[in-house]
Amino acid sequence: MNALEKAGGPRNVTKTYIGLGRQLEDSLKRLRAEGNQEEAAKAARGFEFFLTRIAARPASESEFGVLYWVAETFMNLGDSLSPDDAEPSPEAVADYQKAAGAFTKIIEACQSDPRFVPQRGLLTNVQIRLARCLRRLGRYEEALDTLVEILKTRENLLSAQREAAYTYQAWGEEKPRCFLSAIRGGRRLCGRMEALPIWSGDGAESPGKVQNLKPSTTFTTRPVTMSRCAG
Repeated sequence: MNALEKAGGPRNVTKTYIGLGRQLEDSLKRLRAEGNQEEAAKAARGFEFFLTRIAARPASESEFGVLYWVAETFMNLGDSLSPDDAEPSPEAVADYQKAAGAFTKIIEACQSDPRFVPQRGLLTNVQIRLARCLRRLGRYEEALDTLVEILKTRENLLSAQREAAYTYQAWGEEKPRCFLSAIRGGRRLCGRMEALPIWSGDGAESPGKVQNLKPSTTFTTRPVTMSRCAG
C-alpha cells in the first residue's frame, strides 16, 4: 500500500483504492448471498481496510463523491450489523464512528472551499446522514444541533424533521422526558432563548413508530428556556 501511494499521484491512488474497494464490496455481497460467512468476514475486514485508507487521505487529494461513497458505505456496514431499533454492536459502533468522521470531513472541506460540493443540496444530505450516525452512537445532542442548523432555514424538510423525531425517540430510551419532545416538537436548549424549528410527531411515544410529522404551534413559535431532556 505504501509503495502504491508513493508511485502514483494523490488522485490516481485514491481511484485505485476505490476500484479495489468496490471489487471487495462485490465479493462481500456475493459471499453473503451464498451464505459463506467465514469468507464474508474476511472480505469485510479487507473492505473496511480499504475504506479506512481512503477516508484517511486529505480532502484536498480526494473529491466529494469519493468521500461520500466511503461515508455512506461505512454507515451501511453499521446498519447491516445492528437493526435500527437495537443498540449497536461494538463492530457497528466502529463503523458509525468512521462514517461520522468521513461525513464531518466532507462538511469541513465544503466550509473551506464551497466548490468542493458539486450541488448545494448535497451538503444537506451529508448533514442529515451525519446526524443519523451521531444518533446511532448515542450522541443525541450533537445530532440535534446538526439538524437544527438545517431546520433554521429549511423547516419544511421532512427528512431532517423525521431524523430529529427519531433522535428524540432514541434519547427517550435513556431519558423518558425526551419522548415528550418527540411528541410535541422542540429541542434541548441549555438555558438559551431560541425558537424551535422541530415539528411534533404522532406516535413518537412508541419506539420505531414516529409518523405524521407536523409543525408544532407550541414549540416552534414560543421561545423556551428550560431543558426538555434534563434528568
